[in-house]
Amino acid sequence: LTYRQLLQDSEISEEIVLAEPSRDTVQLFTRAPAASRRHIGQMVEQVGIHDVVTGQAQYSRDARLPDMRFGAVARPAQLGAELIAWDADKARQVAGVMAVVEGPDGTPGVVASTPGAAQRGVQALACKWRQLSADQLARVQENLDIDVLIDRNELEHKPIDNGSLASGREAAQIQLNERYDTPMAAHAAMEPRAGLAHFERRDGTAQCRVWTGSQDPWLVRKAVSRALGINDERVIVYNHRIGGAFGGRLLCQASIEAAWLSQAVGEPVKVQWSREEEFACNYVGPQFSTRIEAGLDDTGNIAYWHHRMAGAPILTSSTFIPRRLHWAADLVADPGTQRGTELPYAVTNQRVEFADVRVPMPTGAWRGLGAAPNTFAVEVAMDELASAAALEPLAFRAAHARDPRLAGVLKRLAELISDEDTPPGVAATAYKGVTFVAVAASVDVSSGLPVVTKLWCVHDCGQVVSPDQVLAQIEGNLVWGIGMALTEEFKLADGTPSTLNFDTYLPPRSLDIPPMQIEMIESDAPPSGAAEAAFAPVAAAIANAVSRATGARQRRLPLQPLAAPGRRQG
Repeated sequence: LTYRQLLQDSEISEEIVLAEPSRDTVQLFTRAPAASRRHIGQMVEQVGIHDVVTGQAQYSRDARLPDMRFGAVARPAQLGAELIAWDADKARQVAGVMAVVEGPDGTPGVVASTPGAAQRGVQALACKWRQLSADQLARVQENLDIDVLIDRNELEHKPIDNGSLASGREAAQIQLNERYDTPMAAHAAMEPRAGLAHFERRDGTAQCRVWTGSQDPWLVRKAVSRALGINDERVIVYNHRIGGAFGGRLLCQASIEAAWLSQAVGEPVKVQWSREEEFACNYVGPQFSTRIEAGLDDTGNIAYWHHRMAGAPILTSSTFIPRRLHWAADLVADPGTQRGTELPYAVTNQRVEFADVRVPMPTGAWRGLGAAPNTFAVEVAMDELASAAALEPLAFRAAHARDPRLAGVLKRLAELISDEDTPPGVAATAYKGVTFVAVAASVDVSSGLPVVTKLWCVHDCGQVVSPDQVLAQIEGNLVWGIGMALTEEFKLADGTPSTLNFDTYLPPRSLDIPPMQIEMIESDAPPSGAAEAAFAPVAAAIANAVSRATGARQRRLPLQPLAAPGRRQG
């Protein structure tokens, strides 16, 4: 029921219109004296945490309905391949197969009495796919190569263009012109996605109930209604705890597949992705290719900054935008791809240009969207400028910080690492312009493989509502950053995923996690969120630490083994 329906039988009949909340309103609610607060700023046990720890929490894979069936959907081995034929009759002959269904996009699926029968039915479809040619695959790589796009003058978006690059170049005494690359990345969630749906007609009206595990159940609701051709008010979503998301569960595809399979057979259907499907068939974080040209004047100030980048769409990708609307989406700069390109440092002469190029493989949100790849390029370039001018890297950043809160976390980080014998690598960010983070990393390179030995993080997200949860969020971000820097890369061989499980895709293990010193700044500023803010600068801090330890600069992730273990590299 809506509030309006509830109020019809109530003595309350006057309609009250509230003004939009202002910054002052937020501060009014958050500035109660610390001593009087019972919850804000206090360590409070998370709701349901006992069930998680003891294995009693319910996930989407745990959802059950009486007499439910099991579904599976055909998928190409090569990403972007086009389905051209399948054999429904052979699939129907498989024991346990109840129906062969063509989905909204023309992809066939199977409904069966058991999960095994559903998988055997899909195999019996003998689907034939039109593979991408070698020329098509080569063009994909060319279209994501920043130097190729610069030569072609194909960087269509220019969100920042201030001052004069020409005058900045004239004033520059030290110049930098380097390329930085990050690979495609998988979400590697511990729980492969699953969905259960029951489509039925009640009193002549279509309705679908969906059991899912999604970061955005409203998006799932809308996607299911679109797939079934019914009003989204007739779709009821029961959301579950998620066993890992990181941007990969905005759209829970298994739930949508279960819905159209259930619509076809009129019975509840459950779809469970395998670990291999989770890696190969979910959307991935796109690769980024960046070139940064910058220079310092004779006073050590940044005279100019030219950031050019190529990546695939994230929020306007084919995963979320129907093909028929691509032309409209391509008219605007993808805000997810662009995230992290706005420099948190004061530079008069600067320009940001980028291209968000559609590619055959499904791309989408990966933790922080473009923030981590773009921050990696920015913060390694900042370190290179400081090194070239023989300036202390934290002081160099603080001198250029646009916001005093960014300068504050940089100053505090400098204090925390001041006693270290070997200066750690450092990096910073102003995440979305509202959360300020500075990270330092120390590494051991004696084995030839960089090993992170300690991480420091100073974090200012305004007033901290739940310190325990923010601390856990920061810890998770730091760990994820180790993976981005050293091991995580979603690989393709001729367009076919070759990283299909945890033996080939390597998130950090427990033994990879170093001591972490985390400090949250006490602040009266309105809460701005922890989210993935601390993740953005970690890979750059680790890369900068490796450069300090070896004398060799690496500008491509994941970082590669050193040529001569334990020795300085020229």
